Amino acid sequence: MTIWLNTSFVITFRVIDGLTVRFAQSEDRDDHALLLSPWPESLFAFEQMWARLAEHTHLVAIDLPGFGHSQRRDALPSDLSTRTSSRPT
Repeated sequence: MTIWLNTSFVITFRVIDGLTVRFAQSEDRDDHALLLSPWPESLFAFEQMWARLAEHTHLVAIDLPGFGHSQRRDALPSDLSTRTSSRPT
């Protein structure tokens, strides 16, 4: 267990489809929210709002593959520059 902003939560690593993914969660509540990190941040992007949101909601924050401490895979682009644009020229 890790203490973050005086709020207890658990940082965990789990293997999903062969990738190690880091996530954090708050205490269980009736309401639930999944927090996906904004590009190019990690789950710590939610540091300033975590304690307030966790008062009433069970939070799960995920480091997407290639960000924070989650493993990356070259076949999963995590950079917009590697994607083909379909915008008209």
